[in-house]
Amino acid sequence: MAKKTKETLIKEEEARLSAIFSGIESDKTAVCSELIRNAAFLAVSLRDLQEKLNADGCVETYQNGPNQSGTRISPAAQIYSKLIANYNAVIKALVALLPAGERDAARAESDPMAVFLSSK
Repeated sequence: MAKKTKETLIKEEEARLSAIFSGIESDKTAVCSELIRNAAFLAVSLRDLQEKLNADGCVETYQNGPNQSGTRISPAAQIYSKLIANYNAVIKALVALLPAGERDAARAESDPMAVFLSSK
């Protein structure tokens, strides 16, 4: 099976998130649409970074001249950290746009880890 393009994966994630957040009132859909597009992009990018981190690890060695070397956090790990924070903020904003009765279900479908952590 051929690997899907990033654009295809983003569209699929956008459709999944659109279904989860379909309960948002129609007067807020313009804001919601842009947030969903951003969340879809972030989700797919995060999956790509996870694959890279699984393959290469979170730490890399470096050499700056003949006498300076060591280990540091990889650029992919730094980017992942920033993107996951942005993704969580976008999902939180989308959940806040939902009517109160639908928030818990949407939160659970869009980010099960956040629900798990908030229950502890």
